[in-house]
Amino acid sequence: MENGAYVLTATDKTGVYAPVSASFELTIPAVGMFNSKLLSDAPALIAAEGVSEAQFADYLSAISTVTVNETAYSAVGHHGAVVLIDPQTGLIAADNADVFSEDTDTFTVTVKASGYDDLAFTLSRTASAEPSESSEEPSTEPSESSEEPSAEPSADTSDTSAPTASEPSQQTQTSVVVPDGKAPNTSDTTAAALLAALMVSALATAIALKKKESGR
Repeated sequence: MENGAYVLTATDKTGVYAPVSASFELTIPAVGMFNSKLLSDAPALIAAEGVSEAQFADYLSAISTVTVNETAYSAVGHHGAVVLIDPQTGLIAADNADVFSEDTDTFTVTVKASGYDDLAFTLSRTASAEPSESSEEPSTEPSESSEEPSAEPSADTSDTSAPTASEPSQQTQTSVVVPDGKAPNTSDTTAAALLAALMVSALATAIALKKKESGR
């Protein structure tokens, strides 16, 4: 079965019961789409991608009701019909001031077509009703106020890595020869002086004994 409105009738073969009828509709997605223009830019319905001219013409001819801001306008019938969408071109009657009041900026429109799903969209009278496109993108440029790190070395010319030349000590220690060949600890000047004094005393004693013996 193709999309569209149908009437199902059930009858009793015996004729005892009266026929029973029920209407139903098979629908497919709408093949038209809104061109997203302002009310002042000749808004219209256009064919969706992949839809042929014949298919789109069938869709336009099947439009039955157009609802604008909760008010339904019938597109069929000779009396009281309000054709808001041209069945040949798809243009929307934006100049109909009775429907698209000048006191209103935004209009919610719902298009009903037999055999198709409802198509809903919004019409705007002014550009301010559309999403703003003036939002600024975040800047990717580096800040010019940021100071660049200095590539030059510090002006401090003090060189702490150079070893300090120490002057040699002018104090010389007297070398002492110990009879047993053991060297004293010359780092202790007091012990060395005491040892030297003892040796001088011992030497003087030895010399005196030597003279005494030679005098006999």
